[in-house]
Amino acid sequence: MKKAPPVFHPLLNALIPALALYVQNAYKLKLVDGLPSIAFILLAAGLLWVVVQRSMKNLRKSGLVVSVFCLLFFAYGHVIASITFLAKRYLQVDLEAAFSSHYYAYSLLLLALCLALFAASWALTRLARSDFVLVTQFMNVVALVLAGLTIFRAFQVYDYYRGMQTETASPAGSLAELSQLSSLAPVTAGSRPDIYYIILDGYARADILADLYAYDNSAFLAELEALGFYVAEQSSANYMMTVLSLASSLNLGYLEAVVERIGTESVNPAPMIALIQDSLLLRALEGWGYKSLAFATGYSATEMRQVDVFLSPRLALNGYQNELINLTPFRVLLNGIQYEQHRQTIRYTFEQLPAIAADDQPTFTFAHLMLPHPPFVFDAEGRAVNPAMDFSIADGSHLTGLTGMEAYVAAYREQLIYLNQQILSMLGEILSQSDQPPLIILQADHGPGSRLNYESLQDSYLPERLAILNAIYFPGGDYQLLYPSLTPVNTFRIVLDQYFGAQLGLLADKNYFSTMSQPYRLFEVTGALAQP
Repeated sequence: MKKAPPVFHPLLNALIPALALYVQNAYKLKLVDGLPSIAFILLAAGLLWVVVQRSMKNLRKSGLVVSVFCLLFFAYGHVIASITFLAKRYLQVDLEAAFSSHYYAYSLLLLALCLALFAASWALTRLARSDFVLVTQFMNVVALVLAGLTIFRAFQVYDYYRGMQTETASPAGSLAELSQLSSLAPVTAGSRPDIYYIILDGYARADILADLYAYDNSAFLAELEALGFYVAEQSSANYMMTVLSLASSLNLGYLEAVVERIGTESVNPAPMIALIQDSLLLRALEGWGYKSLAFATGYSATEMRQVDVFLSPRLALNGYQNELINLTPFRVLLNGIQYEQHRQTIRYTFEQLPAIAADDQPTFTFAHLMLPHPPFVFDAEGRAVNPAMDFSIADGSHLTGLTGMEAYVAAYREQLIYLNQQILSMLGEILSQSDQPPLIILQADHGPGSRLNYESLQDSYLPERLAILNAIYFPGGDYQLLYPSLTPVNTFRIVLDQYFGAQLGLLADKNYFSTMSQPYRLFEVTGALAQP
């Protein structure tokens, strides 16, 4: 009697999509980000197989049904994306825009089709008289090959990113001068203020808010000045994208040397993420006895998990988990939960930032708030708003292509009003609870994107994207080194010069544009911020 083949393809088919997604995003993920989800998927697939097996009383038939289920389950997001792409490409019909106000109806229709296909596979498999031996053998081989290729790719990606991160993290070129920071004598305890680096993602400068968003932000700026802040009224971002901007500001220099090594044709964000995660600034401050703290953002690229204390709300979904959910039908069921998780992450940062002031050790705190950046999840009063689309942090043309410019402007303005209230309250608490005056940098990484085309310099309105909020609080209020057109690249150069005796001096303030598809092909646009 011929021995029946083993059946293991259902478990592999459940794991492969999760592993492939992890490999695809390995440059911005740590093992802890993916392991719980992968373990859960394996357990869930195993339990489903047990249930189906008890119903069908046949190991091979039940295995095929579970494999079909896994295929449909993880293909759901790709199906939606493919249908949308094909309709737009060949029929000139924008389904995302057409169904934006009927998102759940559209998604549930596709879900119903997937369930119908699964039910059909169940019925056909159960009623079939075949022993499915050959089919099982074929499915096992295919699953093994796909799993093997995924794992092989994982090792390739790991070696590549590890090498890239090691190379990138070494100061070179324009960053070489900063290697001296590690050799500087530690400053005295009395001159080590707590440092808060608070990034308000996409916060526009006052003139942009007035001209494009019909909003007068002067009252908020006046409140900042009343608290003792210096507001750089002509400040602009050095780069148009978060990872470029923060990599530059946290390493106190421009990125030419890094770009020269990785090449302008690269699309790999790993070098920038490496510079954010392990910056020269962080190394210097930790060498001077600072405790480092960072908050969860929901955006893996800017989550500094290697710091002394990483602060995150309970049960918060990380970026990998959000992307994994969006591959599945759960994107419909959990969409509201994802938006609420995003709100909770933001509220948690507001709530916990003032508590750091009680720490006896000098602290450096990095808090990247995804506000007023999309998704627009708060109205002006802080009430919850759930956009009628899949959870996403898309901005610029990736968002306005769905919602339109007017809707973007209105929702951005509402979220900004809420943010202003929270920022003033939080800053007041930090200042009142600090035994010694802290050093606070309240800065945008770039501006908003209602008029940003991610793939076209000519179709983008540069002042909106580059003109940013930049407000700084120095202990003692000595702002002689600050100036109205200060850009992020010089912020910490001034801080280290003034408070740590680094003598770095200033770099020329410059601005660069690059597209999403070619982020390292940088075009200098300094001087292009004139108002219309």
